[in-house]
Amino acid sequence: MKSELERSKNGLKLEDYEPPYFIAYQIKDSETYDISASGGAIYNSTDNRNASVYLELRVGDYDFDNTATISHNGFSFDFSGFFGSSAAPIEENETALRQTLWFMTDSTYKSALSTFHKKKGQKVYEAEEKDKPPSFTKENAEKFISPKKKFKFDKTYWEKLAREVSDMFTQYDEIFESSVKIAGEHEVRYYLNTEGTEIITESVMYGVMISASARADDGMLLMNDRTYYGKEPSQMPDLKTLKSDIQILIDDLLALRNAPILDPYTGPAILMPEAAGVLFHEAVGHRLEGERQNDDQEGRTFKDQLGKEVVPKFIDLIDDPTLESYEGTQLNGFYLFDEEGVRAQKVLLIEKGILKNYLLSRTPVKGFKHSNGHGRASGSSKPTGRMATTIVKSDKAVSLTNSNKCLSRR
Repeated sequence: MKSELERSKNGLKLEDYEPPYFIAYQIKDSETYDISASGGAIYNSTDNRNASVYLELRVGDYDFDNTATISHNGFSFDFSGFFGSSAAPIEENETALRQTLWFMTDSTYKSALSTFHKKKGQKVYEAEEKDKPPSFTKENAEKFISPKKKFKFDKTYWEKLAREVSDMFTQYDEIFESSVKIAGEHEVRYYLNTEGTEIITESVMYGVMISASARADDGMLLMNDRTYYGKEPSQMPDLKTLKSDIQILIDDLLALRNAPILDPYTGPAILMPEAAGVLFHEAVGHRLEGERQNDDQEGRTFKDQLGKEVVPKFIDLIDDPTLESYEGTQLNGFYLFDEEGVRAQKVLLIEKGILKNYLLSRTPVKGFKHSNGHGRASGSSKPTGRMATTIVKSDKAVSLTNSNKCLSRR
């Protein structure tokens, strides 16, 4: 990867056209296991090894390059042809890897040139925007190699557990659909760019996902689920724990069938932790993603709201990808470096109800010149500012001790 990056950095240029000013390569080499069971039988049991390479290439400079989307007279022009992906060899074959990287770099460079000049041409129709953020942030070069991690997935054990656990639902006629899914993944990520960043990280994740569905007598669909994650097999629930939790899941689901429908209500509410997490994730967290502030096709609830009160004064909101665990529970949002090679950072988003910051990648937002290490991506998508571990703090709390616990459907 380093050799091919150096070759492209020094020699990739079409005559009479601009060379790239930034190139980044990333390879994700992963080993995955997936088991699915229902009604006491295994429906799927697979293991897979694959590697994918991702390329980011920019033409122009940090202030103005081939990226982003601009609009003119109601027409939208998508200039996103700077990020590519392809399968990579899983064997240590330098020739095959260099060929993959060269082909991607060559084709992406030509696409980037085309979109860059289209964007320059379109710019003459655009009114000059005051304080418009640049195309890309400048960040410090990082060098890091994480320690190797052990990964062992006992397929026989997990298949036996999946059969036994999924069979519990067959005793209840009211439950018409259920599933048990078990997964294990080991991923090694290699990232480097022309700024000098070189990063190798490893991650291991185990997961158990259990779900069940029923219908109330009036036809309303009711669902219940449990999810468990861990970074080591010892952190996953054993058979006894799973059976106990599933029985609670089943009892709750059956009780919901007979529960009254929740009447429409406006007023104060006591939120359990899971509900509070989902509410802030959807209603606040996504709206604080940096790229949303630049896109008029997105909900820009908090655009130009910096320094203003956006939630009640007793609430603070923090996003901290550096937090590896909380009260003994491993956190999935933990990482050391984001998908753009920027070191993860703890960010105070809202303080005493006042908006202080956004979740930032290397795509700048008005008022901010640097990423705060939240450039994250799923699969082959372009990294964007996303949540990691979002923490809601409140100066006010209400105890459930004296509250009436009621079960209702909605």
